[in-house]
Amino acid sequence: MVGACAAYTECKIPTNLSVTAGVEQNSLSWDAVSGATDYKIYWNTTGNVDSSSSSITVNGATTYDHLSRTGGTTYYYRVSSVVGGVESALSVQQSATPLGSTKPTLTAVDNETQQVTINWNPVAGVDNYTIYWDTVSFTDNNSSNQILKVLGSSSGSVCSSGTCSYVHGGRDNGTTYYYRVAAVSAGGVAGARSNEASGTPRSFDGDPNCPRPTPNSDNDSALLVYYDFNVGLADQHRKYNDGRYDLSGADGFNLISAGSCFAGNRAGYFDSSGGYAFNDNFTSDNETALQDNFTISLWFNADQDMVDFSSLMSSRYVPDTGSDNDVWSFQIDSARRKKVSGTWTNGPWVRFRSAKGDASGDIDLYSQNQYNLHQWHHLAFVKYDNGTAILYLDNVSSSENFNTSKMSSNIPPWSTLKIGTNRREEFNWKGYIDEFKVYGRALDADDVSNLYTRDYP
Repeated sequence: MVGACAAYTECKIPTNLSVTAGVEQNSLSWDAVSGATDYKIYWNTTGNVDSSSSSITVNGATTYDHLSRTGGTTYYYRVSSVVGGVESALSVQQSATPLGSTKPTLTAVDNETQQVTINWNPVAGVDNYTIYWDTVSFTDNNSSNQILKVLGSSSGSVCSSGTCSYVHGGRDNGTTYYYRVAAVSAGGVAGARSNEASGTPRSFDGDPNCPRPTPNSDNDSALLVYYDFNVGLADQHRKYNDGRYDLSGADGFNLISAGSCFAGNRAGYFDSSGGYAFNDNFTSDNETALQDNFTISLWFNADQDMVDFSSLMSSRYVPDTGSDNDVWSFQIDSARRKKVSGTWTNGPWVRFRSAKGDASGDIDLYSQNQYNLHQWHHLAFVKYDNGTAILYLDNVSSSENFNTSKMSSNIPPWSTLKIGTNRREEFNWKGYIDEFKVYGRALDADDVSNLYTRDYP
């Protein structure tokens, strides 16, 4: 065995060192070394651990809990073995950041429209939060309803300072909801749960954009698909009198049927952590109208804590990196800012974006006006067969010049229909989507106005 190693000490190095962060402690484990009587753990809080770092001797065991650590401080470790009085070289370095022991203090906002916003103080060393909720008061450990991997902010990073918050949308008017929250370490260890807080939401009555009690019927001959989200994910139009364009759920998606802008209807609520809806049959090969003129129409309402670039819909499954074989694809998403007269201006705005994977040279089209978070808005995207397009927000058209002449074809192909996520399934929509329609023709301005005011062109 010694002959197979460059030096004896290298033959006895402990392998598979693992460090799991807990509450004010880190738990270490490693593989046993044959003949070892002791192990030495070297550690510090600065990195580059070596044999001059602080050390702990462990007699024979291959696990160790490093207790009384400071939450939010990263600890670095390496381990050696001792065989016959000879110490090996040090293992590969690993690290972990324990949670602090602070218990979050939770508050809830009452009387919001179909949502409850909860707020709490951050915990040192947190990787994410778990929210526990129910419609009855519960003790610390008996709620089965959990919202996992909550960031507590809309920045895309976990809340570690200031006030953390989460919007629990898609709730029922007049029902009281009860909550607790716990911080979770990178190792998946949950800290102490907070106090209980509760809130009771109200309906969307009074939203300035909400139109009629129920949508009017749409019998337009160019209508291809129509999802009302009243009960499930079925295509209500049934162009071929079958379910070929019904949606399915991906990544654990379950439709939350919630109150709609249309008082007599229901809408689909997408909570961002629960996947998205899709149909892989709805393609430009199966519906050739999607290769030329088409229109997308929908109503939406975005939560206040939705992250940037969260998407209402997208047309393709795109890999995480690369140009996707130079195939163009598109999404309609939310952008926090856009350039106005050469200056970046904060939004949010609705944006149509087309690109080849993550390659540069994408084509963007923004709404003329900003939209308001937690308010209903109507969106229509119209694509013409001459390569131009118009984006309407609440019946106001974009004034930007937009064309697809840089593409090899007029429009990126539809290889699928995804609702509630972007092309790479990384920025899921958080909020409501309702009355989603696609037409196999380019609606003119009067048609879009009619859609906005009466639900059909």
